[in-house]
Amino acid sequence: MSMMSPEAASPDLWSTKRQFEQVSPASLAGRFMRSFWQPIAMATQIEPGRARPVHAFGESFTLYRTPDGTLNLTEFRCPHRRTQLSTGWVESDGIRCMYHGWKFGTDGQCKEVPGEDNENYIRRIKLKTYPVREYLGLVFAYVGDGEPPEMPRYTAFEDASYLDVSTYFRDCNYFQNIENGIDEVHVNFTHSTGLFEHSGLNEEVPQVEAEQTSYGLVAKGVRSDGRVRETHLLMPNILMLKLPPSAEGENEWRNYISWRIPVTDTLHMTFIVQGVSIAGEDIDKFIAARDEVNAQIAALESFKDVSRRVMSGEIAMSDIPPRPDITGIQDYVTQVGQGEIVDRSAEHLGRSDLAIVLLRRMWERELRALEMGEPLTSWEVPEMLAPTKGL
Repeated sequence: MSMMSPEAASPDLWSTKRQFEQVSPASLAGRFMRSFWQPIAMATQIEPGRARPVHAFGESFTLYRTPDGTLNLTEFRCPHRRTQLSTGWVESDGIRCMYHGWKFGTDGQCKEVPGEDNENYIRRIKLKTYPVREYLGLVFAYVGDGEPPEMPRYTAFEDASYLDVSTYFRDCNYFQNIENGIDEVHVNFTHSTGLFEHSGLNEEVPQVEAEQTSYGLVAKGVRSDGRVRETHLLMPNILMLKLPPSAEGENEWRNYISWRIPVTDTLHMTFIVQGVSIAGEDIDKFIAARDEVNAQIAALESFKDVSRRVMSGEIAMSDIPPRPDITGIQDYVTQVGQGEIVDRSAEHLGRSDLAIVLLRRMWERELRALEMGEPLTSWEVPEMLAPTKGL
């Protein structure tokens, strides 16, 4: 694979026909994202016998788990009078609407219509269903056309001593967060305090290199002493990197993987899995410490309110006292500060943006192929793919 050169940053990569941020079912980017398995919920968010609404890719769905633990994903609304299906009752073999009691099997087929004795009418009614899998503490779904591809595995996380799974929402387009993840230089400034402050990564601004790979791209932050931090972007929307240890009993940097999932064009959610190298009693200590930190955060002014006060000029970042979620505040301010959807045509990209330029070129190429009906790239995740911390 060839390295990106500085000259690669100059071409105009913006196309009004192939905009990355549009995620409706009819849009090119929306169709492209739907051609991959994507997480839509944390597994712990859906208990046996319960249903919940899921909003992703500009659409809404019903996710439910039957009493035996089987996950199912189907349409958001009952086809009868169009009420929200997740408010109904989950039964052993399907879900029943709370409005008029219509029941649908796990295959989507209508099974009962109270007050209706026309069997042919009932058989003609069927909900669309979608393949779902539970993996790494997340619920993955395939909501694209045709048969789903083989679901990739991220084996470096399968062997982790403990998986810490979380999610959050951010009030801007998902692609801004994708680009942020492979921006090696922003760590030195956006995260000059907090998680990365004493990590050893902020001692100097790295030289940036970027290279296409079999799975997407690798962004490299090269320091003057030869140290190289590698961050992976797995197509189309997966970030894999190393995070510093932050808990008692944790001696190694964490493996981190996240998915940026659009809810609408101006709102997205991120699902995060962190492989933590702890074992035995330290796992219980880690969970207790994490829960204590979450309780501390819950007692503080919300990160979103703090971020908005910074963006309005009411306070400065330096006015914020130390708090556990400062990294999220820093990223919220910079990414939402770009606007709900950044105007890429007004940007001035440079040498440090090579990874972002490469990412846009790769996406542009894939969307162009999709538009022309040509084959898309077949991406492959290597066994035990893992990032490096560069220290």
